[in-house]
Amino acid sequence: MPTTTAAGVGLANPADALAAAARGGAFLFLDVPPGTAFVIDGQAFIAGPHFKGIKMVPPGPHLVSYAAREAGTGAPGLVTSFWAWVDVVCGSNASSASPTPQSIVIRRWDPATELLAPVGDEDEAARLSLGVACFDFDAGLAPYALRSWAGWRALAGHIDRATIARSTPPGIPGGNVSVVAEADPGGVGGLSGGVVGGGGGPAAAAASPRPPTAAEAALESALEAGRDRSGRVEQEAGSPPPATLSGVGVGVPRYTPLPRLVVAGEGTTAAALTAANLDKSGALAAIIAAPPFNGDAGAGLLAELQHAFLSFWAGQCLAAFGAWKAALHLALGCVAAPRRPATAPFFASLLTALAAQLEASLGGGGRGGEAASPGGKQGPPQPPGGDGPFGVPMADELLADSFLRALVKRFYGHLREAGLAPVPADVSAAAAGLAAVVRARLGWEVDGGEGEDDEDDDDDDGPVVVGADGSY
Repeated sequence: MPTTTAAGVGLANPADALAAAARGGAFLFLDVPPGTAFVIDGQAFIAGPHFKGIKMVPPGPHLVSYAAREAGTGAPGLVTSFWAWVDVVCGSNASSASPTPQSIVIRRWDPATELLAPVGDEDEAARLSLGVACFDFDAGLAPYALRSWAGWRALAGHIDRATIARSTPPGIPGGNVSVVAEADPGGVGGLSGGVVGGGGGPAAAAASPRPPTAAEAALESALEAGRDRSGRVEQEAGSPPPATLSGVGVGVPRYTPLPRLVVAGEGTTAAALTAANLDKSGALAAIIAAPPFNGDAGAGLLAELQHAFLSFWAGQCLAAFGAWKAALHLALGCVAAPRRPATAPFFASLLTALAAQLEASLGGGGRGGEAASPGGKQGPPQPPGGDGPFGVPMADELLADSFLRALVKRFYGHLREAGLAPVPADVSAAAAGLAAVVRARLGWEVDGGEGEDDEDDDDDDGPVVVGADGSY
């Protein structure tokens, strides 16, 4: 008999909970040692002796982060994460439920690597999926807190199956990502940005590192210990990070290279080059038109922005932070594009997504998972809202002396510029929402309100005048 209850998951009665269990997907985790910490879509679970995973999982994108307990201290160890897409289960009750191949995600714990890996035998995987659909594992499956689904959708609602597939490191069973695989995040163009243009086309970026800010250096130091404990990969500074880490089973997520600077192409004048760097609208249009986005009106770039933010925030991935920052540099460096009908919806969605990210990472949002894991302790409420999973350094540690304040203020200054096309209503509404978030959470005045200052106008992440020879 199924043991699903309505308590703590946001459903009105046991019948609704049973229906959700029959229709929803599941994460089946086998042989997980007790005490292992999980954060799934911001909901925290601590594995007990009978823990088998999570049920009632809604269809869509999901991020699983986990860490075994360190011997001696009992503290969570190095965080590993993976993304999964869950399909809706066919059928509306237990007797008719027929799991689709991706409605039930199955992983088995490997004690040698402390990683969750897919079950290799297809027949065994099919039997396990059928067992989940028939409630054979129900007693060991903690319910997904459906009351948190709206908050997760605000953070991940633009991520689709293609984005997950494109960003997953190749050759890694289960797509496990860990900071262990990041040899030198500061030297790959992530934290420091890149250069675009010349003969490589608008979507080809090359490393152009600058010294990290104090906050970025502090973030790297905070994760350094974890890399050293697990064996850091040495490589030449400035070389690309390995897509996979052979023998370890973890990799680095892949994101579309985005420009920090636009450099000279053949016949480009100095004036045109400077204008292209002061207004990134042309670079944005070229990137959206090129693979892998292929003219999708910015949907793919927005999905990567959300994927990268969550992979950094919940997965402690510095490469993801670099991708998030690069996407914001590109989008918020545009002057004309937010006013154009073709790209205005993209900017409205981006500003709304950024507001949700800051609200979640800076605290004060909704509550996360409250259900106790079977046989284990109740996990503390986790984001959306509040401190980060596993104590990861959060976004607020990067904002005060880093890039975002000046970038956002400059973008709002462009929105107020006279003599340009009017800003569409949806962009204006989204901009007002973001301004309210940064005012309440950070005390920033970015929309021309009282107390606004210019102390960040000469920061290292400001506009750059590029010479016709490509120098800057």
